[in-house]
Amino acid sequence: MRPTVTVVGSHPIDYDPGLKDRLLERLRRRSAYAPAIREAVRDQLEAGVELISDGQVRGDMIEIFASYIPGLTAEGEPAVIGRVEPPRSSPVVLDYREAVRAADGRAEVKAILTGPVTLAHSLKVETDLYPSNDHPSLLKDLARALAVEARRLREAGAEVLQVDEPILSTGAVRVGEVARYVNRVLRAFRGGTRVLHVCGRVVDVYEELEGRIKADVLDHEFAGHPENLEAVAAGSRPVGVGVVRSDEDRVERVREAVRLLERAREELGERIEFVDPDCGLRRLPRRVAREKLRVVRKARDRVFS
Repeated sequence: MRPTVTVVGSHPIDYDPGLKDRLLERLRRRSAYAPAIREAVRDQLEAGVELISDGQVRGDMIEIFASYIPGLTAEGEPAVIGRVEPPRSSPVVLDYREAVRAADGRAEVKAILTGPVTLAHSLKVETDLYPSNDHPSLLKDLARALAVEARRLREAGAEVLQVDEPILSTGAVRVGEVARYVNRVLRAFRGGTRVLHVCGRVVDVYEELEGRIKADVLDHEFAGHPENLEAVAAGSRPVGVGVVRSDEDRVERVREAVRLLERAREELGERIEFVDPDCGLRRLPRRVAREKLRVVRKARDRVFS
């Protein structure tokens, strides 16, 4: 099977919506970030990406959700200011639909959510309703809100959902103790392909990720952390393989990505479901991001010709 070229999610396009943009979004006619989403989609399509994203141009992975989920705020430092509830409407769904329109059938669009554990640990608690940002009560409420979003994205037509939980590789939490919150979001995306992306060094947690997280595919970075390959090779779950770094401006030579992907193919065989960058490309110059995506496509084509 030939793996699909995809992205982890974010793309480096800054956009400040005007009054008209915000009014159209308030009326739910289109995303306020439609022009930026179209730019992100065009970059991905021109680079040969087959499973694209909306570019997550609305903000960073915490700000996006803190800005509209009731009980959270993105004003200043992202924080919890009240009881966390599922949102009545979803700008994330608007962004997904805009990306689908921009792709116009030339590529599939995947939906992306920041996981409840990473989101919780990135928030400052400014209410007495929750004892701390790692308390089960907050994790439970965030998981419930994000599960509603996962269900809405599935109803909007998404076939693939990626949940981002970078904190699971840091040692700040034990996978077994928080798996139920991640799984609640994944289970809500019924009938679609559920992907868990965990960047960083997963050597010490990979076995537990396979054993406790109910994802169809586990996606990790291998260009920045080649040591991950040995741990992942001992498992059995389908995998997404990052082959270019997202934390440096240097554009890899195609042969570097090919060499890494060939090694991954030797170790993982048919388990490789996706080939992508290590993480989101939001912090890179746009030109560099585009070139890195082209490298990913060329490497996939050469290894899986």
